[in-house]
Formats: sequence, C-alpha cells, structure tokens
Amino acid sequence: MSKKKYLLSIALLFSTNAFSITNGQPVANSSYQSFIHSQYCSGTIIGGKWVLTAAHCSTETNAEKPVISSSNNQRTIVSQQINYNDWNNNGTAIDAALWLLPHNIAINKITIITPSPVESGQNVTIFGYGGTGNQLNKATHYIIARADFPATETVSLDRYNQGNTVGGDSGAPYLNNNNHLVAIHKGHQSDLSIGTKVSAFKDFILDTINGWNYPTSLNNINGSQIITVQSLHNDVIQDQATTTGDVNIDFNQSTCSNNLISPYDICTYVITSNGHSGTLNLSPTESIIINQPDTEETTKPDNNDKNKPVITKDKEGGGGVGIFILTLLTMGAFKRR
Repeated sequence: MSKKKYLLSIALLFSTNAFSITNGQPVANSSYQSFIHSQYCSGTIIGGKWVLTAAHCSTETNAEKPVISSSNNQRTIVSQQINYNDWNNNGTAIDAALWLLPHNIAINKITIITPSPVESGQNVTIFGYGGTGNQLNKATHYIIARADFPATETVSLDRYNQGNTVGGDSGAPYLNNNNHLVAIHKGHQSDLSIGTKVSAFKDFILDTINGWNYPTSLNNINGSQIITVQSLHNDVIQDQATTTGDVNIDFNQSTCSNNLISPYDICTYVITSNGHSGTLNLSPTESIIINQPDTEETTKPDNNDKNKPVITKDKEGGGGVGIFILTLLTMGAFKRR
C-alpha cells in the first residue's frame, strides 16, 4: 500500500464517529444551555454546578477528571465524580452519575427533572452531542416494553428511523412531551436505544445535590420576569429568597413565596428590574445573577483530553476531531509526493 493510501486510511478510521445522530435534527445550542458534553459523553447541568450523566462516563479515578464543554464551548474541569451507589461497571441497570463542577455554568433556563416513572407507549426526545463535536442534535423515539430489561429501572426505545444514537450520546437526557427529563441515555442494543429512568435513582439526586435546580444567569431583564426553579432538596423546605442590587421580588405573584416546597416541586419567582445588575439569592450559597455578563469559565488545555473512560458504550471515540486529522494527514501526504 502506498504511503498516501495508508495515511488516508488512518484518517478515515479516526473520522468514523465524526457524524451527527443518524437522521437526527440539529438544534441551536443556545436554546438548550443546560445540555453539555465531555470528551466522551453528553449530560445535563442541574443545580447550577452539577452534571447529570451516565456512570460509565466517569473516569476510573478522580485523578483523571473529565472536562465538560458548555453550550458556548467554554470548558470546565470536573472537580468530583459521584457514581450511583450500586454502579460497578458490570452491567448494573442504574447507570447514573453526578459530576461536581468548581463553579456554576451560565444557563438561562433549567431542565426540569421528573421522578415519576415513564411508561411504554410514550415518546421521548433525546438531546445529545454524540459524534458532532459542538453541535447539539435531537431525535424522537417510542418507548416499548421489553421483558429482558427491568421495567422499574430501564427504558427501551424503538428508533424507527427517527434518528440513531452514536458515540458520545451516553448520559444524554430523554425529555418527555412536557420537556421534562425522565431518563438518561445508557447505550444501544441492536436497533434499540437503552436508557436509565430517573425514577430509579431519584433519591440519589436529592441526597447528592440537596439544593435548588435554578438558572444561574439572566441578562437583558428590564421590567418583570418570571423565573422557574425546582427543589432538589431531600426534605420539605420553605422559601428564604432575598435580593441584592436592582432586583426585587413580587411576593404576591411568586408561587415559591410563603409556601412549603417538597422535593421535586416546581415553583416560580416574579422579579422586577430596571435593567441594572443584581442577584436573586435562593439561599446563602445559591444565587441567580441578573443583568451581568457571563463570567469566563475555567478551561483545560487540549493535551489533557487523554482521560480514559471506564467502559465504552455510547461514548465518543474521538470522532469529533476526525475532520481535523483527515486534513492534516492529507496535507502531509501531498507534501511528500
């Protein structure tokens, strides 16, 4: 084989996963700011600085920490990886993890988590970055009943030509018709996509986060604004919100105010602002920044993208850089002619 053909073959090998979800639909990243991706997987920002993803996306040790990329391609090093307590990488059905970040990620709207079991016969939409690098895609699937998977933990999807999951989609959110997160992607088997139901690890989320699910940054607010939040506390709480700067709460219109709030409850704050900066403080450690530019997130150099996954399911195998490698190798081949 000539050197030119050899180099081209290698380039194509690296480019195998450089395509989007088969028959999927690209969507604007900015419309889904809570959906992120790491070197190998997809995930969802909840509680400001937590990433909900699949446990098999975690690295073997916290010494080899993943790097996540947010919707605007800002990169952040994961501080801590917490896998579901029964996960041991041997096929256990509950494939879920929460990654702690060193700071909040700027998102303007939350993804609501629903602990109610999702059933066969319903449609769900998967949002993932698998195989696309920095482009978010979605695909809608139909939930079917499978006797060989535990129905209390696992959801099986018939893909019926509406888009197939690929490498890098593990941990991706499954949203129901209300755009609530009901499961996360685990992998695929033949023509089926397989996910883990939130209802199977709902207590894991509450015990780990024990805080609010909230948007972290809202800009261009001038007048009245409704802000939706969700309690991910592990017990009933009561509203204790305060404000600073040019932000005021309309307590009469806010459903969070003066009410007991149970785990997974959703409520709203109505605030007013004259267009200047301020904060809505849900607690002493949880604040929503109003009318301030996004802060620059911590980044990780490219040469640290060598973390090895625990296992490979629908994790990205490096295809996101395939086109770049193809270009370099092709240039090298012509240079040596």
